[in-house]
Amino acid sequence: MKPPDKGEEGDTIVQKLSKDSLTIGGHTFTFDSEQMFQLVGVPLVENCLSGFNSSVFAYGQTGSGKTFTMWGPANGMLEEHLRGEQRGLTPRVFERLFARIKEEKVKHAERQLNYQCRCSLLEIYNEQITDLLDPSQKNLTIREDVKSGVYVENLTEEYVKNLTDVSQLLIKGLGNRRTGATSVNAESSRSHCVFTCVAESRCKNVADGLSSFKTSRINLVDLAGSERQKSTGASGERLKEAGNINRSLSQLGYKLE
Repeated sequence: MKPPDKGEEGDTIVQKLSKDSLTIGGHTFTFDSEQMFQLVGVPLVENCLSGFNSSVFAYGQTGSGKTFTMWGPANGMLEEHLRGEQRGLTPRVFERLFARIKEEKVKHAERQLNYQCRCSLLEIYNEQITDLLDPSQKNLTIREDVKSGVYVENLTEEYVKNLTDVSQLLIKGLGNRRTGATSVNAESSRSHCVFTCVAESRCKNVADGLSSFKTSRINLVDLAGSERQKSTGASGERLKEAGNINRSLSQLGYKLE
């Protein structure tokens, strides 16, 4: 669920039951960002600190609120909005991550626990990968090796130490993302967007003084919306984009089955 855009019209009766729920066509929906964060975001952070990789995908029709869910409102990454009630999942996750890192460093001070986090942001548009932190890097290649696993060659990674660092990266990168108007969404995302944080920790074993290392990865994925040409009125370049979007979403579905 998301607030309506300026160009959207509402022709369905919506019964509001409380500040956190509404009924459409006899079905009750809730839209509490904090509740969603507690259900999805908190375990995500704990998995990261335990050394496990985790991913969250926002999937749905165009205009259904995926981008709003992941990032929050358009100005949600700005300094004065970092702690607003409408914050998306991403700022909540990183606020929690850095708070938990601080707690863990105090808890394991005798082992000299240290963390480093680095982030990247890419989009997949018409089957091509672009580095959103450096848009001149287009049509990047996916590689795989024994040590690093699957990775995108030459993708920019920047180190972050706090939520403000993350927000500045997102403001910079999301501003380069491709959007376009359709009949159902004035600012429809025309690409899949993947924000990745790699967290590396190092601590010393008190018994022998040797250091141990742990690496984990968080992937936050805002997928482009699935579309029906009849509903969106897409034509020309928009129709080509929609075809690639639907094709890639189908392939993802096959992989997840």
